[in-house]
Amino acid sequence: MRKRCFCKTAWQYPRYGGRGIGVCARWESFENFLADMGERPAGMTLDRIDNDGHYSPDNCRWVPRVLQVRNRSNTVMIEAFGKNLSIAEWAQKLGLSYDTLLQRKRRGLPAEAILSPEYNVKPTGDARKSRKDSVRVLVDGKEMRVQQWADLQGVSYVTAYKRAKSQGRLVRASQ
Repeated sequence: MRKRCFCKTAWQYPRYGGRGIGVCARWESFENFLADMGERPAGMTLDRIDNDGHYSPDNCRWVPRVLQVRNRSNTVMIEAFGKNLSIAEWAQKLGLSYDTLLQRKRRGLPAEAILSPEYNVKPTGDARKSRKDSVRVLVDGKEMRVQQWADLQGVSYVTAYKRAKSQGRLVRASQ
């Protein structure tokens, strides 16, 4: 705790002392820390309630590691349905993939869409093919499916799509 807050050569210093996080004067003495916090309970770790606050008796607690990991400054939170939970907590609660929820959040979707089990289910079979067919590329004044253009160039659909997008050639066919 003290090293990461005060020793500039400590690898964790930029995330603690470098952000202005310190240790209260009372805890300069380990005996005072021990009197305030007690012995570390088995399976617990020291956690700051306010990640931007100092290590002090009113801002520290013993918590299980799983809870501390979710109480970090870079934890992505989603507020919905009257609750503010981390993506990991929502994923566990709803039985959805953490990565799916994170990608939805990064795309800027509203909270209810991020947490919806039905949202953006990947189409399969004919539904997937028709969605791919709806994206077209404009080549020499003619419209063609991206897959046709990919075949002509001898590249994958994804490569052709990215090239067409970067060159401003994509056209959406009417549904």
